[in-house]
Amino acid sequence: MAQKLGVYSMSNVSYKYFTMINSGKIRFTESLKAYLVLLGGLYLFMLLTSFNTTDLRLEYSIIRKGEKIGKLLFTRRASGTEEHLQMRSVKFSFLGQITAHAREDATFQNQILLRSSVFREINGRTKSDKKTERVGNQYRLLDDDDAKTLTSAGIQYNMLLYIFRTTVSKFDLFR
Repeated sequence: MAQKLGVYSMSNVSYKYFTMINSGKIRFTESLKAYLVLLGGLYLFMLLTSFNTTDLRLEYSIIRKGEKIGKLLFTRRASGTEEHLQMRSVKFSFLGQITAHAREDATFQNQILLRSSVFREINGRTKSDKKTERVGNQYRLLDDDDAKTLTSAGIQYNMLLYIFRTTVSKFDLFR
C-alpha cells in the first residue's frame, strides 16, 4: 500500500509527490539496522573476549663485541588457565661462518606443563629436536627418534617460564 506525501510550491503550478512503498527504502533501512546490530554484537563479543587474553612480547638483540649479530623474540599468550610461551631466534652468524637458529615452545595449563618442544639448528644441520608431552600422569619424551616415559605429578617450570618471570622488567639478559 502506498502513502503519498505531497509538496506543493506557492504558485500551485508545480508539485512533487513522494511515494513511500514498503519494498524500497524501508527494507534497505531495516536490513542496514540488522547489519549494524550484528556488527555491533560481533565487536562487543571480540572486545569482551579480548580481556581474557594477555599477550606479552619481549625482543632482545644479540650483541657480540658491540655489533648486533642477531635477535631473540619471546612471546607469551595467556588465556584463562592456559599459557603458551614461545622463543624464536632470527638466524644469526658469529665466529665467522657459524649460523644458528633456535625455536622453543611450551604450553602450560593450570600451571602444569602440557607440551613443549626445543629445536636447534647450526649451519643448516639439526642439533636438537626434542618434544615433551603430558599423557595422563606421565610425560612422553621424544629426543629425535628415541622415546622415553617419565612419571611425574606435573612439571611446573621450564626455561621459557623462568625467562618470562625473571626478565620482564629487564632489557639485557647478558652484558
